Amino acid sequence: MRRETDRAIGFQGLFGDPDAYRGRTALLGGEIIEVRNFPGNTLIFVLQRPLGLRDEPAVDKKSGGRFLVIAPGFLDPAIYRAGRKVTVVGIVQGELTRRLGDLDYRYPLALIRDIHIWTEERAGGYDYYRWDHWGWGWYPSSPWHDLYWGY
Repeated sequence: MRRETDRAIGFQGLFGDPDAYRGRTALLGGEIIEVRNFPGNTLIFVLQRPLGLRDEPAVDKKSGGRFLVIAPGFLDPAIYRAGRKVTVVGIVQGELTRRLGDLDYRYPLALIRDIHIWTEERAGGYDYYRWDHWGWGWYPSSPWHDLYWGY
């Protein structure tokens, strides 16, 4: 799917004039804000983030705005929940205006061709404040240590 995307489509250009990119395949990513299911399709509200290594959204980078993706069928909001990172290959459909607070917000809209939801990372990874099983002091924990020692 990545080969089919038009890498020349930058989010700022898409955000400024979505109709100019209608029918082109874009690679977009960000954090899910909200998922709404309707009969026959699902609408995903995404806070855009620049794509980094392996096209994973870089949540520490500044967002260029919001966009919408529409997926045929049902996407479970327990899986596609707020805060999860997604990368989408989608065909630009133009824009869709929705209320955001007290204003009308113009969302670039894409029809999903492919979607990747990124795995949630283990919080911290290392715990420098855990006491060693044998009482010998502090140590960085790891998944392997936890599996071996059972805690």
